[in-house]
Amino acid sequence: MVIRFALGSALVLMASMAFAATPKSNVTHADSENYYLNWQERNGEIALDSVCSKNEKGSMQFRNCQRHAQVMFRNHCKQSNDKSSKWCVAQSRYNP
Repeated sequence: MVIRFALGSALVLMASMAFAATPKSNVTHADSENYYLNWQERNGEIALDSVCSKNEKGSMQFRNCQRHAQVMFRNHCKQSNDKSSKWCVAQSRYNP
């Protein structure tokens, strides 16, 4: 989903991505392994302050989400072959 609105004379684009993720495992420990991998995009870049924001900060779900986000950014960066892509920028700057 893309939301467009005018801010002064600049056009700001925001997008939000969300995934419900459950790591592969035969063992479940309450809800500690379930988390939402989400982020927002601003002007074509991943807003790093919004990564995993649907999880409670400090919780096991939040930490699992952060680890998965790092892996996802790294993998997408490798596939893009463009060091200036939003994935590579996020991979180089996102360090929870």
